[in-house]
Amino acid sequence: MVWEAMHQYGVLHGLLAGLTALIRGAYEKEGLLKAILDALLCVVIGTFVFSLPGFVDIFKNEPRYATIAAMVIGLIGANLIITTIRDCFTAAIKQLNPLNWFKKAK
Repeated sequence: MVWEAMHQYGVLHGLLAGLTALIRGAYEKEGLLKAILDALLCVVIGTFVFSLPGFVDIFKNEPRYATIAAMVIGLIGANLIITTIRDCFTAAIKQLNPLNWFKKAK
């Protein structure tokens, strides 16, 4: 019962992403604390991604894609994911600022 609930909510795939991040951290010799924190963030990101509405149907029909996505999340790591999202939001906020609309491009 617990196993099925963990699978239903994507926790197992989040744990797989965390394990992959932990192995990557050991391979890159990041240090134990940094590797564990990166792995924990990958668990959270992996669990969150597998609960998004668009991905639930895809991963339910094709479980192989869920496993591949979990491994990719663990491989690229939480640092790259977070900085990419932050840079996207920063660029979007700059474009929404009306003071920047009429400035000349460099």
